[in-house]
Amino acid sequence: MPLLASECMDESASVYLNDAAKVRWTYAILLPYLRSAVGELQAELESNDLPSLYEIAVAIPVAVGETELQLPNDFVLPIYLDEQGAGETKFTKVNEVTWEPDTAPTSKLEAFSFRESKIRFIGATTPRTVRLRYLRSLNTVTNQSSIIELPNAKQFLAAQTAALASNFGGAATNRATMASNKAEYFKKLVISSLVKRLQDRPVRRRGYRWQAR
Repeated sequence: MPLLASECMDESASVYLNDAAKVRWTYAILLPYLRSAVGELQAELESNDLPSLYEIAVAIPVAVGETELQLPNDFVLPIYLDEQGAGETKFTKVNEVTWEPDTAPTSKLEAFSFRESKIRFIGATTPRTVRLRYLRSLNTVTNQSSIIELPNAKQFLAAQTAALASNFGGAATNRATMASNKAEYFKKLVISSLVKRLQDRPVRRRGYRWQAR
């Protein structure tokens, strides 16, 4: 079952804020604090090289002469690109380079560069379809029905949401400190759980960075 934002806020209100009925600490009031807690955990996981982002693939058409790939709104980083044209039976790899080659376009893209958060190439003389595998950002927490995509994070998010709410919204310093201590404990459990899950996985190495001559 997916974890909903409402579940985190319900536990935050009932366990830490002594307001199970959410008379004072409503969803509307707690939501910004929950959103901040989600961002904090995501940043913590990324700093520890743990997968807080999700991999996804999408096919994107590239017109003749087009030199910049139209990226999805949730795009963060590219992982792998390949391409295919009309009549071709297989996708072929598009190699990553530091800078676009100073050569005339051919029927294939062949190479791309990633800088300034954009995927660029010199273009092709035929229409291409690029299959982009990339890291996407997590869903934005917009309301109580939003799905929380961070694994095993309910207890941390409930405690940290209460800590932030108590500190910045309730001026309850002691309660904020106690909730923050619990959040720190649960954050360590989340990180430990992810580390154990990754131990048996093969390491995904960076692809060879092809350089045009």
